[in-house]
Amino acid sequence: MLSEENSQDIGTDNDQIDQQTGSDDQIDYKTLYNQEVQNSKKQRAAKQKYESELQKYQSAQKKKEEAAMVEQNKFKELWEADKKDAEWARTYKADRHAKLLHRLPEDKRNKFENLDLNSLEAVVEEFVTPANKEVLKPVHGTTKTTTINKPYDQMNETERRQWFAEQVGSK
Repeated sequence: MLSEENSQDIGTDNDQIDQQTGSDDQIDYKTLYNQEVQNSKKQRAAKQKYESELQKYQSAQKKKEEAAMVEQNKFKELWEADKKDAEWARTYKADRHAKLLHRLPEDKRNKFENLDLNSLEAVVEEFVTPANKEVLKPVHGTTKTTTINKPYDQMNETERRQWFAEQVGSK
């Protein structure tokens, strides 16, 4: 009996496969593609929604934990947790401030070292941007202008060799 059921299952599976391969010509792939795109958009929107909800939940949970610590007079633990974040921010600001000062000319550094980070960024942008003009680089396919402005037949032997070397060197 068991073998009869298995043979019947196999037979129905083969029929389904034959029906699927036979109807490949009738499948509207454009519709399937559009359905898949819509499904992908729905999944992406749901994921973004859940991520934002998770962030809201985590921030609310953190606030609840901080409130509970305050109620229990565990200010030291709360201070330690905030100390790590504050230390990271201080080191980042100090590093950024030092990098910005380094971009300024040496004679101007002492003048601007007491500025806050946003003001210093604006000052550096003012000083550094005009100095960094875009240098035109040679483009492939263009010819290099020679320094010798004489016609070839009026050049002496050394000028001709120099002109030739410039022409060959530019390629």
